[in-house]
Amino acid sequence: MKLAVITDSSAFLQAETLRKEDLFVLDIPVNIDGQEYVEGVNLTAQEFYEKMARSSELPKTSQPSIAKLDEIFIIIEKIKGYTHALGSLSYLLEFQDFHQNIQYMKDEYEGINHCLFLIPVLQALP
Repeated sequence: MKLAVITDSSAFLQAETLRKEDLFVLDIPVNIDGQEYVEGVNLTAQEFYEKMARSSELPKTSQPSIAKLDEIFIIIEKIKGYTHALGSLSYLLEFQDFHQNIQYMKDEYEGINHCLFLIPVLQALP
């Protein structure tokens, strides 16, 4: 068994963890004042807070790219030979259509025997 882990850019992982070869990150774009950013690519956490302090409105997110997820599945199955994938995507609750796309897409990759995506359950504190 060879296990790949898929997460999204909102996971806020340490740089050392992000360098793990079994970890694949799906970018979640964030729009601030009409400009699109991806945390860790063209926006640091510090820059995010600075931009938010100057912004007149809250940031907006958009669903991850299906093409990028397809690219990750191709790398996992065909290039690196993974047989299993475990995903934890923080924003799946907001992007229900994206979650449905994952369910259909993962079945297209026959070399991946098992693929499970966990959906975080958010619960209000008392």
